[in-house]
Amino acid sequence: MTKKSRSRLIISVLILVAFMVGIGLAAAKRGRLPGSDSAFSDHYYYDRLSGKAQEAYQGIYQGYLLSARKITLSVHDIKTLQKVKMAVLQDHPEIFWVMPAFDYRDEDSSRISLYPRYSCTKDEIRQKQEAIDRIVEDFLKKMPEAASDREKIKYVYEYLIDTVKYDDSVPPDRDQNMDSALLGKRTVCAGYAKAARYLLDQIGIPSIYVSDEEHAWNKVVCDHKTYTMDVTWGAVESQEAGTINYDYLLVP
Repeated sequence: MTKKSRSRLIISVLILVAFMVGIGLAAAKRGRLPGSDSAFSDHYYYDRLSGKAQEAYQGIYQGYLLSARKITLSVHDIKTLQKVKMAVLQDHPEIFWVMPAFDYRDEDSSRISLYPRYSCTKDEIRQKQEAIDRIVEDFLKKMPEAASDREKIKYVYEYLIDTVKYDDSVPPDRDQNMDSALLGKRTVCAGYAKAARYLLDQIGIPSIYVSDEEHAWNKVVCDHKTYTMDVTWGAVESQEAGTINYDYLLVP
């Protein structure tokens, strides 16, 4: 093995170890879904995959962090690949540079290569993350002191409605990630829900990103109960009314 190959192997192992440690820490510090034995954590969707699919998840996660052009995985069909890819992005809204579309190639009967599409270069990712960090710093400074969990969730809901406009004219390859909301200030449901998930994480509120074929929203834990929070519909109706609509905040 060459020195360059050994270096790449060491980097990959370190990333994988950090990822697995992160899973354990997240499960330890967060609450659990009522009636469920799975951690309501950053890795909620990872916990619901099988062993082989979890391995593929880890590979995709590592590849996205490195902006890899090709990620070869031990999965046997495109349906599984799509499911795992979605799980990674549902668990990790902070990975904002991955576009919805992707290419793939069957390597053999048990392996598929994923060819991601990225919206940013590595330098652009760094610059955007620095801008997001500044926004989050300001967001945290303005949060009411000694706020209860309910007040914190309300603050996130109000913040996104006040600062981000619902706009379905944003190109579909740009509106599915949180940067469209936090930086672009115009987004659709996926951008709202991922931004909400990211901000809730910054203030220690357990939440997940939830979606179906037509919409995206959040589930949040407050006072040991799980609620639905739909910032998108709150934003749409608030824009129309000229005042914040709370009908979609903490819905049982």
